Amino acid sequence: MNNLFASLFIKDRVCQYKIDEVIQNSVNGYVGENLVFKSRNVYFPIQIRDGAYYLHNKSLDWKCVSENNEVREERALRHGDYFVFSRDDFSYSVLITEQRSVSVSSIAYKLGAQSVFLGRSEEMNVILDINANVSRKCAAIRADAPGVHFIEDLSGKTGVYLNGKKTSSERLHAGDRIYIMGTTVVYFPEMLVIPSSVKTSGIAPLDEFDVLSPEGEFVEPTPYVRAPRIIKSQESGKITIDNPPTPQRSKEMPFILTAGPSITMSLAMIASLGVTISNAISGGGFGSLITSGVMAISMLAGALLWPNLLRSYTRRQEEANELYRRSKYSAYLAQKEQEIKQKYDRNARVLSENLMPSPNMLSEFIEQRNRRLWERIPSDDDFLTVRLGLGEVDFEVDIQ
Repeated sequence: MNNLFASLFIKDRVCQYKIDEVIQNSVNGYVGENLVFKSRNVYFPIQIRDGAYYLHNKSLDWKCVSENNEVREERALRHGDYFVFSRDDFSYSVLITEQRSVSVSSIAYKLGAQSVFLGRSEEMNVILDINANVSRKCAAIRADAPGVHFIEDLSGKTGVYLNGKKTSSERLHAGDRIYIMGTTVVYFPEMLVIPSSVKTSGIAPLDEFDVLSPEGEFVEPTPYVRAPRIIKSQESGKITIDNPPTPQRSKEMPFILTAGPSITMSLAMIASLGVTISNAISGGGFGSLITSGVMAISMLAGALLWPNLLRSYTRRQEEANELYRRSKYSAYLAQKEQEIKQKYDRNARVLSENLMPSPNMLSEFIEQRNRRLWERIPSDDDFLTVRLGLGEVDFEVDIQ
């Protein structure tokens, strides 16, 4: 199985990973923020099965588009596949490639006063034909003075990335890496280093290089240097999660106790009204009858209406206080969850990278002659100890 690489375009950054490396750092199809720009979790629905890579978008929240068509069915991945994932207000792109960057098989081309154009068209000096997403005329390297060049994005379609960051126009310096849709070229003031698999036209390879001889006696560098071992400590201690605050509820007073005094006074006024009516019928005046009637009706209405309004207001106030209490406690729990996740992720990194490297990581130490290969000494407790698989380790942080 050929190793495939994934280029992730997020906001104004691009970064390349081995797909195997991304899958190892993913859980349930999501890549943790510890791998991808330390910004946020990223959806990565790619799996390895029977020696091949497959994309299978099972999420109902994420939309995956390739060549203007939404992808829902499982499909095998191949060099040049380009996908756009989106959800709500967040989107990013993924490009699948077989090669990662320049290598020893790359070719150096002479770079002078003539501009060098990059794009999908066969008329370009550097032909980038990985897929149709590359513009026919994508970018240009222009000379401003002898040994001074600028990179310019001519289309703005897929983007030009300088040392991993998107740019529209910027001056180049020796060793700068220009990335355009899966192809990385390295700039030097007098030459441009391009992968041998990339087609070129109208630019000439360099026949020879200027070699600088070191001054003084040449000393063969020591291939193995034992540096002091740095052992990172894991997060420990205690995280206390407080109980939710007690709901504030007042004991509801019976209606008769609230309205009783007013009703009693209303009954007295009604009795007085009856006496007034009797006097009026016996030949008295009707002026006092109207006054007594208005007072009696007003007191009776107040005795029945105001207690009900007060009870309704009290209930609404208690409901609002309860919603506020729940929202505050939910925000508190989310803050504690984030604190626990940060400590958990750090402990996982310390275990997998510093204390118990995986066999794959140890193999990379050997291939790259990383100084960590010989950082352990016989007096260390873990000398010659190798992790063979995955297991469970208790979380060092005490959660109460």
